[in-house]
Amino acid sequence: MKKKFAPFGSTLVAIAFMILGVDHFIFKIFVTGRPQPWPASLPGEHVITYISGVLFFTSGIAILIRKGWQFLFAAGILIWLWCASRDLSELIVRLDYGGLLTQTNKALSIGGCALAMAWQLNPKSKNILLVKAMTIEQYLLGIFLFTAGIQHFIFADFVQHLVPVWIPGHLFWTYFAGVALVAGGLGLITGIKVKLAAILSGFMVFVWVFTLHLPRALSINDANEWAAVGEATLVSGMLLIIAADLPEK
Repeated sequence: MKKKFAPFGSTLVAIAFMILGVDHFIFKIFVTGRPQPWPASLPGEHVITYISGVLFFTSGIAILIRKGWQFLFAAGILIWLWCASRDLSELIVRLDYGGLLTQTNKALSIGGCALAMAWQLNPKSKNILLVKAMTIEQYLLGIFLFTAGIQHFIFADFVQHLVPVWIPGHLFWTYFAGVALVAGGLGLITGIKVKLAAILSGFMVFVWVFTLHLPRALSINDANEWAAVGEATLVSGMLLIIAADLPEK
């Protein structure tokens, strides 16, 4: 049971980083981690965007071939420094508990995922950040799921419009998903039924990739929707990896 979902989860995370890397070239903006808009006074946006796209795509390849933890380490540090720090500082100033909170949680979780995967590829490392990366990512994802679940209730009118039109009872599923996210987040944060929380949450988000995010990306075809495909795939895979990494007891 311990290693049952690890290969599948790793493959999902690898695909996610490759999707996010390609997005940088297609849409010509820095999409991974959802940072604040590029400063107008800072030159070289496209150069940095393309270099970062190569880094993220290469990170996905590194996961697949189980070599090149350095790419993932660099990707994680880049996302935390460029995306998470800017989103977090903006969140503190604006106290926006809608989209900006979601962006901040995504940046923290994606960066943490990259570092956790670097640890997976280099488990003998003495780097304290890598040693603690899996635990840190568990809490980051727990906070992300918990706050996302609360947002389903606060912003129910908006969220229900994201439910595919062919599924009846939009408001019901909005609240149902909110409860499921809160429960999954609390499991990851508190450690209560944590393995079950990670597995069920991982497969729930995996279902959303194909019922929600991918159809929207194919229909709307913009940077935001395709980034969401990569993000949901990454979160799903990382939750399954966490479940596999936890002790059985």
